[in-house]
Amino acid sequence: MSPFTLVALRLVFASFGFLLFYWIKKPHIPKHLFLSLFLGLGLLNVVIPFLLISWSEQHISSGLASILNSTQPLFTILLAPLFVSEERITLPRVLGLILGFSGVIVLMSNRSAGQESGQYLFANFTMLLAALSYAGGAIYAKRKSKGLSTDIQAIGQNLAATLVIIPAALIVESPIQIPTLPLSWIAVVWMGLFSSFVASLLYFSLINSVGPTRTVLVTYLVALVGVLLGIIFLNEQPGWHLYVGGGLVIGGIIIVNSRNKKEDPCLDLPCP
Repeated sequence: MSPFTLVALRLVFASFGFLLFYWIKKPHIPKHLFLSLFLGLGLLNVVIPFLLISWSEQHISSGLASILNSTQPLFTILLAPLFVSEERITLPRVLGLILGFSGVIVLMSNRSAGQESGQYLFANFTMLLAALSYAGGAIYAKRKSKGLSTDIQAIGQNLAATLVIIPAALIVESPIQIPTLPLSWIAVVWMGLFSSFVASLLYFSLINSVGPTRTVLVTYLVALVGVLLGIIFLNEQPGWHLYVGGGLVIGGIIIVNSRNKKEDPCLDLPCP
């Protein structure tokens, strides 16, 4: 599947999940639909990073893609203080982010063999752009979505992204090549229902409760989970990379989430 087709199909299945969710829960829709907010979220959190990652992974290894994608917290901690008053650059956050990123590199160091091609360097750059887009989306959501329920934010983001990507796919990749392998359809359905539908609901809940910097720390866990799944399903033998890298990742998350006694108790959290 080409990138536009992959993203379009993924969002279509995510939309099925959101339609069922809306039918069951019936969240309140405000009179003002925040169209500009949804369009911004749809572009920054979905359309741009999904397309960039889908294209990049045709030219670089999945291990390298994981490392580059895990730079989201680094972009966020640098940009968030410029736009969100509650976000501050503190020494524990910097140390924790560096520690966690070091853990990701250790985890993927034994599986990030490069796939040299004419597009190799450009694919590295586009992966970094995807991470930057995710960071911008987290900050944008925290700054602009106050007073809007997390359910509506997730639904609106997905709807806006779907309305953008479907006509874009029809224009850019016409005629669209529909996949024929059953495994391809299983992968697309999985990404749509779990990686987009369920993940979006959890994402906005975290954004509004703990802030963008702590929310994007989930990207550090991607490499750790990938290693664990390889052990469980692919019979890969755990080595020192798992123990050292996993310890660094978990330690980094603990440090960033720790609070100094002098720190504002309402930092990142909704306080009365």
